[in-house]
Amino acid sequence: MEKVLDANIIIRFLVDDDKEKADAIEKLLRSNETLILTDVTIAEIIWVLSSYYKEPKKDIVKKITALIHLPSIKCNKKVMITALNFFEKHNIDWIDAYLAAYTKENDLKEIYSYDLDLDKIKSIKRLTP
Repeated sequence: MEKVLDANIIIRFLVDDDKEKADAIEKLLRSNETLILTDVTIAEIIWVLSSYYKEPKKDIVKKITALIHLPSIKCNKKVMITALNFFEKHNIDWIDAYLAAYTKENDLKEIYSYDLDLDKIKSIKRLTP
């Protein structure tokens, strides 16, 4: 049976600020259960790690990449991997990276936005209305 994970569970594991909880979560992540990480949950995890915990972007990318490759984790892996790449390589915020990755992975070419950071990604074209 599949179960959904909330961001606070993953945050406790990634920051390891409560050893008992972190150990229990690690056991869960290594189990045979299918655990769903939604796109919104991943966005919240990234936001909390960067804003509250002030973790460097490269560390966040490393942690999220390792997390989504766990056999127990079910998520939108293709879009997440592309978004993580854009997030790190183009120095853009997570939501812009996600939108660009969604656009690319769904064989779309254009995105409406006033955000000039999207111009850093050459595989998509930013449009304004």
